Amino acid sequence: MVVDAPTTVDPGTRAAADPSVYDRLHGHEASRMSEPSADGLTGEERFVGVGLDFTRELGPVPGRYVVARPDSARPSTALTAGAVADRGADVLVISQVGAPLLPERRLPLRRRARPVRGDDAADPVWLTRITYLRGDHVRRDQRSARAALDTVRGDRDLQEELVTAAVLVTNTAIRAHRVAVGDPTLPEIGVAAARRIRIGAGSADEVARGRFADAIALTTPNAADWHSSMPPAEALSAVLAGRIPLLEADELILRVAGDLGARRTRLAALGLPTAIELLLEEVPRDEAVADSRTRVAALQTDAGTLALRTLDGVPCEAEELQWLADAVRSLWDLSSKARRLFDPDEDLSALSAPVGAPLE
Repeated sequence: MVVDAPTTVDPGTRAAADPSVYDRLHGHEASRMSEPSADGLTGEERFVGVGLDFTRELGPVPGRYVVARPDSARPSTALTAGAVADRGADVLVISQVGAPLLPERRLPLRRRARPVRGDDAADPVWLTRITYLRGDHVRRDQRSARAALDTVRGDRDLQEELVTAAVLVTNTAIRAHRVAVGDPTLPEIGVAAARRIRIGAGSADEVARGRFADAIALTTPNAADWHSSMPPAEALSAVLAGRIPLLEADELILRVAGDLGARRTRLAALGLPTAIELLLEEVPRDEAVADSRTRVAALQTDAGTLALRTLDGVPCEAEELQWLADAVRSLWDLSSKARRLFDPDEDLSALSAPVGAPLE
C-alpha cells in the first residue's frame, strides 16, 4: 500500500461525546474534564485506528461493537510504545455516510408492484464506513497521536498489518451476521473493494462517528490474483455466450484461496480435497491437460491427510500453508487449461491469471 499525502478530516458538527466508546476502550465514563480519572486517564486521549469506506451495505447493523482481540494478533511495538495501558478489548464501529440509516428489514412483498417512470433517478447510495480501533493503540493526547501516525506513514508493513486486521475483524462481523440471518449470498470484503482507506486518530466523540481529526490516506491495492476482478469483455462474452464454461470447481478453488487469505486455514485444508475431486471430475481427459491433471491428482493423498490433521486440532505449519498455496495454483492452472479445450481460439488470458500466494 502506498501512502498519499496526509489528510485532515473535518469532524463537522459534533454532538456530545458518547460514553460507550470510553466505557469500552477505557473502562470508565466519558469525561471532558482535564483532571485525571482513577486510572490516570484524562478524557484527552486519542484513538488510533483504521477507516475503510465501502459503497454497499455490508450486512451488520450500524453500531459500535466490542471485539475480543484474538490471541494471534501481534502487538505493534511502534504503536504500543508510548500508548496508554492496554484496555484489552478493541472496538469495531460500523456507520453510514451520505444517506439515512437502513430501514428495517421488510417482510416479503404482499402488495402489487407500483408503476414508475422510465427515467426515474436512481436512489442515492450511501457509504458504509468501518472504523476499527485497537485497545492497545490509545495515545495520551493529540501530539502523541500525530507522532504515531508519522510512524505509520513511513512503515508500509505496519500499514498492511493494521489494514489486514481491520478487514479480518470486519469479515468476522459479516460472517456472524450471515449466520444470524441465514443469508448465504452475503459476501465478505477485501481491501481492493474499499473506496477509501485511512489510518487516523481522533477523540472518542470523533471515532464513534467514523471520523478522524488527523489521518493518512492509503492507495487501494489491486485485487489479489486468486480473487481477480471481472474479466475483460472478450472473456466475459465467451462465458455468457456459452462458448466456454465456468467450472463448478472454480468456486471451490476460490473459496479455498479466500479462506487462506483470511487465515481460516482449517476451512482451506478441509475444502481442498473436495475441490480436487470435483475438478478432476469436470476436466476432460485430454492430452493437452494431461500433465496438469497428473499434478493435481498427485495432491489428493496429502490433501486428505492434512484435512484430517486439522480436524484433530493440529495447526498448520508454515510449510503446510505454503503447500496449500501451491496446491491452489496447481488447481487453478488445470482449470484454466481446461477452458481452452472448449474454445481454443478464444483469448482467455483474463480467466487464467496465475494464483497469487494467499499468505506471505
